[in-house]
Amino acid sequence: MMCANESLRCPLFEGSQYTYAAFQVEPQSEELLGMLGRLVTTRSTATGMARFEHVECASDGSYTVSGWLDSSPGAGRLQIEGGGQLRQASTAATFEATCTPATEGGPAIHLVGWVSAEQPTANGRGRVTAIRGTIREMALEESGLGVGVFTLRRV
Repeated sequence: MMCANESLRCPLFEGSQYTYAAFQVEPQSEELLGMLGRLVTTRSTATGMARFEHVECASDGSYTVSGWLDSSPGAGRLQIEGGGQLRQASTAATFEATCTPATEGGPAIHLVGWVSAEQPTANGRGRVTAIRGTIREMALEESGLGVGVFTLRRV
């Protein structure tokens, strides 16, 4: 789907399945000294699968998405509601979503990042290949124990 602004491209999310991985970045004191360009300690906090069922592009250059994320350990199915701002074909669109439990009891997570898509096809859309960014509003972030990061990669 093209947006009203012909230079903006609406990324192709619908019906695609993605692997989800979340990590806690926990640099050790000795790693902090030479952190730029070096390996740091991380810990896997969740893995799973995600699927986007619906995407809609608006004439103002924004888009919305919805879908689900099945995450482990213990989070179960999360409903994804989010969106972002579209960019030119050669730059990444922004991504921000809230993932809330489908049933009572689990924590909600807030994902903020960017969308990597293939070059647009003849219909003006490029398939989303990956979404990467940070995890916000998590108990671990509030405790100061590092930074949460995530990746969603097309299967």
